[in-house]
Amino acid sequence: MFKEVCNTLGMSRAELAEKLGLSKTTVDSWSDNSRISKTAKVALELMLENHKLRSIIKNFQDGFASLNSYNLGENMMNNVYSKDHNDLINRINHIFNELKLSEITCARAMGESNYAKINQILNFKMYPDFDFLEKFALTFKINHHWLLTGEGSPFANNFIKSNFNS
Repeated sequence: MFKEVCNTLGMSRAELAEKLGLSKTTVDSWSDNSRISKTAKVALELMLENHKLRSIIKNFQDGFASLNSYNLGENMMNNVYSKDHNDLINRINHIFNELKLSEITCARAMGESNYAKINQILNFKMYPDFDFLEKFALTFKINHHWLLTGEGSPFANNFIKSNFNS
């Protein structure tokens, strides 16, 4: 029985002896269960039961946390993205890279009060509405049609020339 406790709890005989308030020699003398005192048997049984209950409680807590996460829509594995949504976010990220924008600088340029909305959009937690897309296109002088469809080029030719010449 003590071997089961040591294996289950991942402890040595010396650690078990210390927990039980016994000497290691006493624990080493338990060659079979008949040599273990009734008090020590009860303590060993309680240690195993306590470990099992803690494991059950931890599994319950993990399950409850997963359920809460799923209910709050935070479980990314359960969120299904459409190809259009993914492509749109890729185009927005392309603009971020081209203009060397951060979420903060983008929010400030667009006149947003904070960058939470942009963060949620870029992390697929929120679909951008058409007002946001129009404001994004106007603020950064992006081809609105390209932003929505991916057709054409992101910037007008005169914008590219003016940035190239400067």
